[in-house]
Formats: sequence, structure tokens, C-alpha cells
Amino acid sequence: MTDNKNIDYQKIEDIEEYYLSVITRYLGADPEGLIQNLENHNKTWSHWYPKLSDNSKKNFFDTGAERVVYMLLNRGDILGDPNANPVGADNSFLKYDKHFNTHLAINIDVKAIKANTNIGDFLGNTPIGINQNSYKSCIEYYTQGVLKELRQYTPGLDSEYEIDGDKYLNITYSIDILYCEEPIGEEPTEQRVIGIITNCIPNGKLYDVYGDKVFNAGKTGGLKIDAEQKIYLPNGVSFDSDGTETMDSIIKKYDIKKEDYQRLNGMSKIRWNVDARFNYKDIKFSTLESVRKNRVKKIFLNQELFSKYFYHVDKNKERPEDNPLQRVKPTIESFEFINNLKFF
Repeated sequence: MTDNKNIDYQKIEDIEEYYLSVITRYLGADPEGLIQNLENHNKTWSHWYPKLSDNSKKNFFDTGAERVVYMLLNRGDILGDPNANPVGADNSFLKYDKHFNTHLAINIDVKAIKANTNIGDFLGNTPIGINQNSYKSCIEYYTQGVLKELRQYTPGLDSEYEIDGDKYLNITYSIDILYCEEPIGEEPTEQRVIGIITNCIPNGKLYDVYGDKVFNAGKTGGLKIDAEQKIYLPNGVSFDSDGTETMDSIIKKYDIKKEDYQRLNGMSKIRWNVDARFNYKDIKFSTLESVRKNRVKKIFLNQELFSKYFYHVDKNKERPEDNPLQRVKPTIESFEFINNLKFF
């Protein structure tokens, strides 16, 4: 999918890994202080929590987390000048790096994941927004272990921008914060941080290196096909999508089976408005030496809380010690990967 076959992949990965280390070091220089800053809203909980609407109470941790991260990353000139581009991540910067002799657009997204209900979003792969990365690819969809569809994924960012005659390489990072609300299953009285990791999503120019393995499928319900996509039907006719069709609406309107749709269209790389999850556990810097391979770094982990919410909390309900959740093998492997990942 890349146009230039002479791209210096190692230089791109060198830049990506360097700034992954920089971001992680600045955020994790004082882990205890970082956690205190992320949890300091607990001190005034009774003053503001009752004023939130029911909808606002569902997930508000990320608002404070974004402020803390922005404060820490804006010390000095480590990432350059803030970029006000409305399409991009929570934090975006423009910088000329003298060492790499490269202009950079640095995108940093902050993800707050609630362990009470969504701990799976922290394990092995994490959600990444379309407007937060530049990696154009297809996302593989499997049914009972068999590849049935390749849905084309189009990110919101370009691999590079041209600004005032200079080309800016887009590099993308995600800071994932796993937290919990306690007491479990009741009106919460506090939030606690369980874990913090940073990861780096490959630049779109690296498609020839990683192919379609960078992203796993995100949420699948209610996804729509983009407009002007050719869809074939079992009776030999076809139609062009108008951007409103979902899988269910096609099946219902044309009275076909999902298997028929997949057989005729599944491998055609049709463009969908799909969600993606970055596969941080398995996608590593492929051109760098072994000590720099991981595209994920660990800043903090409370192993006791991590184990508690992994094995004994499901849909915000606590299970007894003698009746833990029966997790599947891939999920356990992702849990152990985080546990065994060395601190930066």
C-alpha cells in the first residue's frame, strides 16, 4: 500500500522508538507522583461527583488524566510546539529533530480503561481512533478461526504532512491507563490506578513491513460500509453502497445469509467505517536490535489489583475467591505479558 519502495524503514522505527522512550521517561520519572496526580480528584470527590449527570458518571477519568499527561509532556521543549490541528490525538506537537534531521508531527492519545467493565481493552491490544493514526491497512475478521473478511481501514491522519514546504513524519503514541472504581457494584467513592503502559502505533509508511497484522478488529456491531462500495449478491446482481448500510441491513433487505455476503464480498477489501485495536503485544520494532524491540513500555502496575480485577470482577460484579473467572488462553497470555513486561 505504500508508494515509495525506497523508504528508510529503520530510520522511521528509530525515530518512533526514540520518542516512545522519551514520552515514557517523562511520564514515568516519578511514578508515585504520577499516580498521586491521577488520583488526587479522590480528595474532593464528595464536592463534585454528585453534580455529574448520570451519563457523565459513566467514564470521566480520562478528562483529568489528559490534563496530567499534558502537564508532564509540556515541560521544556521535549516534543516541540503544540499543534492545534482539530483532526488528531489528545496531544499533538510539531518539531524539527536535529539529530534525525526530520520534521515530526507527534500524536499522543490518552486512553482511560475501566477495569470494572472493560479490562479486556487493556490486554494485548487496545482501541485506537481513526483520527489518531496513519496506518492504512485491512483488518482481518475471523469466524471460528477461519478468515472470512478483509475490511479496508482508512485512518484519519496521513503518513506525513507538508507544512511550509517541509515534510513532517506523523508518529503516533497511546498512553493507556487502567483504573478501577470502588466499591465494586455500588455507587463509587473513589478511583484507583491499576496500570499504565505506553505504546507506539506504526507509521503508515511501514505497511510493507507489517501488512495487515497491526490492527485487530474492534467493535463490530452496527458498523457501516462506506459509500460507493460495490456489493455483490447471490442472484448475480450488485449495488453501490450509499454509506448507511450495515451487515444486518443488507442481510434483511436482500434476504441473504451472512455467509453468502462473506463468500461474495469478504475478500474484496471493501471499505468500512471500522474500529481498530492496536496489537501492541505482537507487533514489535522489526528493524531494530532486540533490546529495543517492544512497541509497548510499562510505567506502573499494581499487581494485586490487576489480578483481582482480572480473575474476580466481571461486569462490575465481584466473584468470590474460590470461584474465579475462567479466562481463555489468549486472554491469560495477554494478562501474563503485562505482568512479565519489564518496567522501562
